Amino acid sequence: MNAPDEPCRMCARVDALRQPGHRTHPWVHAAKFAPFFSAWTGLGESVTISNTTDGFGSEGFAYYMYLEPEEGDPRPFVIYVVAESDTTVVANILVDHFVEGRHQ
Repeated sequence: MNAPDEPCRMCARVDALRQPGHRTHPWVHAAKFAPFFSAWTGLGESVTISNTTDGFGSEGFAYYMYLEPEEGDPRPFVIYVVAESDTTVVANILVDHFVEGRHQ
């Protein structure tokens, strides 16, 4: 389980669910995702896309973006999308996570 100060990780994937000891964490949605995505005026103008491979060997893309909040500075986030078997899935979402050289 991720501690509150660690990046949010969303694991509702078949590969992740098959892992020994996997537990889902509803608090992540209520405590991290909902507040982050609730009060914004739009997406930032910059999107960087790169290739990615997850820990299960699934390949896809990482999208490095910003939300423009109603108040304050733009907030970075990353969405990882991979092909798992024949399905495209969101493999991970990191909120308030800045990646040097990727977030422009």
